[in-house]
Amino acid sequence: QSGGNAAAIQQAVDELSRRSLVNGFRGVLLLKPGVYNCDKTINITASGIVIRGSGNGEKGTVLNLTGAPHTGISVRGGANVRETGFTAVLTDAYVPVNASVFHLSDTKGLAVGEVVRISRPVTPAWVHFMGMDSLVRDGKKQTWITGDITVDRVIAKIEGKKVTVTLPHTDNYHAAYLGNGGVRVSKIISGGEIEQVGLENFRIVSPTQSGTISEGHHKAFTIRNAVDAWARNIEALNTMNSISVSDAKRVTLDRVNIRHET
Repeated sequence: QSGGNAAAIQQAVDELSRRSLVNGFRGVLLLKPGVYNCDKTINITASGIVIRGSGNGEKGTVLNLTGAPHTGISVRGGANVRETGFTAVLTDAYVPVNASVFHLSDTKGLAVGEVVRISRPVTPAWVHFMGMDSLVRDGKKQTWITGDITVDRVIAKIEGKKVTVTLPHTDNYHAAYLGNGGVRVSKIISGGEIEQVGLENFRIVSPTQSGTISEGHHKAFTIRNAVDAWARNIEALNTMNSISVSDAKRVTLDRVNIRHET
């Protein structure tokens, strides 16, 4: 197909967004084989929408990113997260990666099925341990941006002050690098995430790009503030920082392949 197709695809997505949910879905946008030139991001901001192509090969469905650098498809809800007032401190001297059990200073007010936000401080000791206090770019010292590193977990079991969560930790918590405040655990309530959104069976192609971090880049897709979302059988060619998944729960990436031409 010739010309720009992003506006037409966005219009079809918006029409699906206005439909009522039936068993958690609004509908599927099926893109037939062909090249779809896209000069701006296609946004999915409602639950129950699937964009499905007709194959991720050269003769399948190809989203060809044109124009100024942008993200091919953005899946994004409008999540509103607030803390409930409950706050406790991690009391373990060390919690290893892949652990799903830890101890808190207090568990009163917590219940199975609730969500807690685990916040570790970025301390000078941790930055030094990670070797991020000696970074240099173009002769200039580069430093880690301060702030907390947070993850959200669902409580599976509470036994006294011992808490088991449904997913293991992807980082360790070592008291020697956490400062005086330690790791803070707060109960949170969130809402506004979109659910049951999928990207399936197509190819996203970008022109060859520079890898310079200061430049803008064409990216494949992002998923943010979503629950039970997925990307399946997607081929991304020449995109940079191709995929981003953040503030999301139960996201599946299945047969998502990123390639670069040389």
